[in-house]
Amino acid sequence: MARYGHVCGATLVGRRWLISAAHCFQDSDAIKNQWGSQPTNPKNLIHPKYDQFTSDYDIALLELNVPLFFNDLVQPVCIPAPSHSFTTGTSCYVTGWGELASRLQEASVKIISRNMCNKLYDDAVTPRMLCAGNLQGGVDACQGDSGGPLVCLDRGRRWFLAGIVSWERVVPVKFSDWIHQQTKGQV
Repeated sequence: MARYGHVCGATLVGRRWLISAAHCFQDSDAIKNQWGSQPTNPKNLIHPKYDQFTSDYDIALLELNVPLFFNDLVQPVCIPAPSHSFTTGTSCYVTGWGELASRLQEASVKIISRNMCNKLYDDAVTPRMLCAGNLQGGVDACQGDSGGPLVCLDRGRRWFLAGIVSWERVVPVKFSDWIHQQTKGQV
């Protein structure tokens, strides 16, 4: 992405699969990336119901040509079951480089109720969206973090992808069935 600089984040969910926000891939040239010295040209799968005006269904899968190898530093995040819910007040993390950072940043945020979120955003939050942040301000996702993860640690000490940063809201991973269908069970 040298030609474009940093555009958006993505999250590793399988050896060949990344998940990100659909709005990050409106310019198909921007999806070219390099992993180490092996060039890969990911195939992107934007959710067919994605609406660029409302940000509904703002989710995309990227299939890499070359599988990544897992190690102590590179691991996929778990995709929750469709029935899983992330409780209001749960502490989770957003991570990203944003537009300014030279190192990966993280911020602890809490899940915000849909009622509160709709009050804050004039009823623009659909059932496929989730809000997380700090109502007092100061800590949140930054410009350039779109497509990056909102992850929560479960009681079993596993990290689950709760959502994907999408403008000022987070798109929750209520798309488990679509993800498994598109990846043919590889995630």
